[in-house]
Amino acid sequence: MTSDDEFGKWFTFKPSGVHTCVVCLGTACHVRGSSKLIAVLEAELGIQMGETTPNKQVSLMVARCVGACGIAPVIVIDGAVSGKQTPDDVVNKIRVLKNP
Repeated sequence: MTSDDEFGKWFTFKPSGVHTCVVCLGTACHVRGSSKLIAVLEAELGIQMGETTPNKQVSLMVARCVGACGIAPVIVIDGAVSGKQTPDDVVNKIRVLKNP
């Protein structure tokens, strides 16, 4: 059984984008540079974490841990896990998604 707080976190009042990009903020990912990934994604998309691009193409989110510490830093785009990401890797991936 879940508490109301746990149940409520699955809902949002903001519409989601066509694509989702989740950056892991677990300890291993943080130590291996997930903050740099966040910075380049926010700059490239022109939005902050938790927001969706104005054209509704990409929602940018964070996760506390995705359980893939061995391949940190990790991003998850539309459910596909990508490990050992660099800022250049994530920018290249997101550019494909941000413009239909």
